[in-house]
Amino acid sequence: MRTLLSLIIGSVAWLAAPSLPAQDFTLPDLGSSAESLATPEELRRYGRQLLGSFRQAGLLFDDPLLDEYIETLGYRLVAHGRRPDQHFKFFLIRDRTVNAFAAPGGYIGTYAGMVLLTEREDELAAVLAHEVAHITQNHTLRGAESASKASLPIMLGMLAAMVAASQSSSSSSGDAAQAAIMGGMGLMQQAQINYTRANEYEADRIGIQTLAGAGFDPFAQADVWVRMSRFARNYGVSPPEILRTHPFESTRIVEAKARAEGMTVVPRQDTVGSGHDGRYELFRERLRILTNGSSRDLVGYYRDRLDADPDSIYDRYGLALALSQRDSFNEATRLATGLVEAHPDTLAFALLLADIDGRNGREAQALARYRELNTRHPDRAAILAPYAELLLKHGDVDDATLAANLLRPLIDRDTDHAKLYALIGRAYEISGDENRAAEAHALSAAYNGRFEDSLVQFERLQRRSDLDYYQRARVQARITELMPIVLEIRRRPSSASRG
Repeated sequence: MRTLLSLIIGSVAWLAAPSLPAQDFTLPDLGSSAESLATPEELRRYGRQLLGSFRQAGLLFDDPLLDEYIETLGYRLVAHGRRPDQHFKFFLIRDRTVNAFAAPGGYIGTYAGMVLLTEREDELAAVLAHEVAHITQNHTLRGAESASKASLPIMLGMLAAMVAASQSSSSSSGDAAQAAIMGGMGLMQQAQINYTRANEYEADRIGIQTLAGAGFDPFAQADVWVRMSRFARNYGVSPPEILRTHPFESTRIVEAKARAEGMTVVPRQDTVGSGHDGRYELFRERLRILTNGSSRDLVGYYRDRLDADPDSIYDRYGLALALSQRDSFNEATRLATGLVEAHPDTLAFALLLADIDGRNGREAQALARYRELNTRHPDRAAILAPYAELLLKHGDVDDATLAANLLRPLIDRDTDHAKLYALIGRAYEISGDENRAAEAHALSAAYNGRFEDSLVQFERLQRRSDLDYYQRARVQARITELMPIVLEIRRRPSSASRG
């Protein structure tokens, strides 16, 4: 199943890269006939379907703090890449598989396992820079050029179902996904969306250039390859199929180091983390906990680490978060309070303490913390999502009105954080604004992959006689946007069966 998945999206170079003699392959930046397969708007529409399908399958994190980090890091690299004005969307897959991928339209997914494999921010940046290069060089579309334009939405539509099926060991789960896989076999073979050797080496070369330009260590790409090689060797007697069919070789590591030798690193004026403010380490520990099935196991893990290094703020944060996940609030509060007092400007610590207060019966104290954080860091989803959720807990009209007013600036920017639409919809319900509540819930359905449901809700809302001019225009725009998506979804089964 993972082999087929890698066929569709290249399954990233990190796992599927063949070895070549040392040389650079240069493909043109612009003018590829692959760009005629779909317009940028069509590709973004397909990507929105992809994200919605992932979210519907429970494969995306519902955590704005994690999203904020990966997006910030990704866009720093895009700013120093070949096409800084191109659309990109960076997201995290809730699975410990060591992988990442680039999909048409600028959608780049990174598995939690890949993040946990890295040991510094430069290495994670190397993974993303390589994927950004696949997008800017049109590799994802060049691979599909032999297939018809009509096959592209079908392939993207089946991708999330296939990933969802690959996460389960149950023989009875994922029947629909399995059907999608079997129905699309012929189409996948026809499309042959696999990265060529030239694509891989070009992505290596451009990725290293992007790393250096963004102020990251260009040797980090070779370091990631070394980690992947060790991971493959240490996996055991029965590694995943993709590691058996795409073994790692030393040639590519040597060439990555040789390329990095000639790079001039541009000093970073500011940073998203690493050794400067620790955001990378905090992000990684948060990810470790949110993908772990047993917080009790991690409590022991962090206690052992703190025995070895009592001064590690990252392990103290991990222990506090792990304790809070199993409702051990007293010790979690003590740890989080100490972190906030020692590092008052670190948002992750302040948010953890506010969350613990809110779940431990100290709601007034938690609300005060969120209010103060929002004053210092306005319009941050990582703050406003838990703040609004706590305001809405008891159904108070005044609190709901405040929550709606806090969330509206983010909603007006058409944020990708699906949870915010559900929250503001609830806020409008409590405060009595039925039309805005209906609009928000319809948007929530769309961002959660329920496109037909969303279209039905918008069409029902459009029939109301009490919409004002601006809301009616917004509703009509959403219907226009959703209609081709829904039509593609309705056509998909019959199209896939002809593959």
